[in-house]
Amino acid sequence: MGMHPLKAARKACGITQRQLAIQLGLPGDGDKSAMSQIIRWEKGEKTPNAERAAKLAHILGFESGEEVQRLCREWRDAPAAIDASRH
Repeated sequence: MGMHPLKAARKACGITQRQLAIQLGLPGDGDKSAMSQIIRWEKGEKTPNAERAAKLAHILGFESGEEVQRLCREWRDAPAAIDASRH
């Protein structure tokens, strides 16, 4: 499986996780607790809520927050779909 779409977009924009946390206004102002939320999104452990997805879309150049959420769900579910096709 390739790089998570949020991570790929963030890197393409030249933004660090800390910078993204600050731009999103995550609690902690870019400290480790704020960046841990981004790490969980980029690992596929969590999907951003509608408000954060809309902000991510604006910052990272996606069409909409819905697109961000859809891409996150598709990326998260991809390993399960691959495993299911092997049985």
